[in-house]
Amino acid sequence: MRKYLNYIIFAGVILIVVGLAVSHSRHTRYLIDQLVSDDKQAHAAAATELIKDEQFGDAITGEPNETRVKIAAALEDLPTAAGVKQAMALFKDPDKGVRDRAILSLKRIGGKSPATITETINGLKDGDTNVRKGTIAALTGTREAIGPLPAVLDAIYAIMKKEAGARDAGGDVLSSALFNTGTARDVSVAELTKMLGDTNDIAIGAANALGKIGDVRAVEPLIALMHKSALKVRSTCISALALIPDKSTEAPLTEALMNPEDDNEARSGAASGLGKIGTPTAITTLLKTLDDPDNKLRSAAVSALSRAGESSEGRTPDPAVITQLVGALSDPNENVRLGVTQAMQSIHTTEANAALVSALQKDTTQIRIAAAAALGFEHNTAAIMPLISALDDPTGEVNAAATDALSAIGLSATQSLLAVTQKGGTDALFAAQALGKLGGRDKAAFAALQQSADSSDTTTQRWAAVALGATGLADAVPALKKLEASSDADVAYVAREQLTTLGVQQ
Repeated sequence: MRKYLNYIIFAGVILIVVGLAVSHSRHTRYLIDQLVSDDKQAHAAAATELIKDEQFGDAITGEPNETRVKIAAALEDLPTAAGVKQAMALFKDPDKGVRDRAILSLKRIGGKSPATITETINGLKDGDTNVRKGTIAALTGTREAIGPLPAVLDAIYAIMKKEAGARDAGGDVLSSALFNTGTARDVSVAELTKMLGDTNDIAIGAANALGKIGDVRAVEPLIALMHKSALKVRSTCISALALIPDKSTEAPLTEALMNPEDDNEARSGAASGLGKIGTPTAITTLLKTLDDPDNKLRSAAVSALSRAGESSEGRTPDPAVITQLVGALSDPNENVRLGVTQAMQSIHTTEANAALVSALQKDTTQIRIAAAAALGFEHNTAAIMPLISALDDPTGEVNAAATDALSAIGLSATQSLLAVTQKGGTDALFAAQALGKLGGRDKAAFAALQQSADSSDTTTQRWAAVALGATGLADAVPALKKLEASSDADVAYVAREQLTTLGVQQ
């Protein structure tokens, strides 16, 4: 009898446990249903209970994406630190729609009170990339962002002083379009400048942020700190000054660039900064750097020279700089000539044509390759014939560079390239490849290839087939099939090969 009594008691316990589990599951389901309902008060109550019992995340795991989106939306009805914290937890959700809706909820509740602001700013130090990015988006985004409230600014400065992990993200917020303007910008520059006098770690974070903000008022404090600090802080100050495109930074950046004791990261940043300044004296310094033994620094100098000579929306390079760069193409130092020729590849000025053609014809192979690339920009018709002459160069690399350059010049190179294919010879293949690249993106060039394929001359037909295949276009198939039917075995063979290249089953 006693044995049966134990069984009965055990069964009773099991029933109680199962009953509690079922009851808990039903209550959790009820709370989820409340979160997705239209009752805003129910949203707050349900979210509060789940958060208090530390069950919010577990409760919504496995729910459909649409449900989790509604739950993320419901959190905007809980404008508390707990609501903020849970919204930020949803930034880790695998579904972008859920993450985006959680960010919107944070935008709407993150600035409601000192408590929600503090919790929001804590997201800047989070070890999860999605949480940091989501927090930055909530603070700075274009739609309903929290923005530069005084309490928000104070909280950012405070966390940047206290938490190393928040300094980078804090600088990103303060330098954003929403924060980097008007009073907010003034306050940030003043507060961050004060932080330059703090510990090295805090000074580094402040200097980085000041560089991102890009205000000239930071130049003098950064220069002062650069000259009296340990190497790590000095390097950060140099990098920050490089982000402020003002003539007042030219002297310290020149100093850093020419100082082999500074690390190459800082010196490379200095080169970049001098390229943004783009004065003739800055160019002179960068030209000297092209012979530096550090490869990273030389590459940075090339990029900086490109930046100084490029035209862009709202910006025209100093004509004196272009003249200076063109002159440097004849420098006796091979490294200088190579660096300037590489820089010219993105400058696209006809003023450099004569010097680049000269380099293409008689300099070292590496410089000739770079010169060909620099001559290849749209409508640079004066470079067509020199580049065509380079198609039969004995070194394949120069031929290939000339091919790409002729393709980049565009439609105006078409007839000259067709003339090369009509003659045949070793350079016809490169001409056909250039025509293929052209025809692949330009309808008029493609039409010229089709017309060339209709020629009665078999040499012209053969190279037209190669060019048509190189276009990569399905529209080339009819012309190639016609050539495949040619009585000339060579023409038919080449056309068949090109059809195979285009994926046409034989």
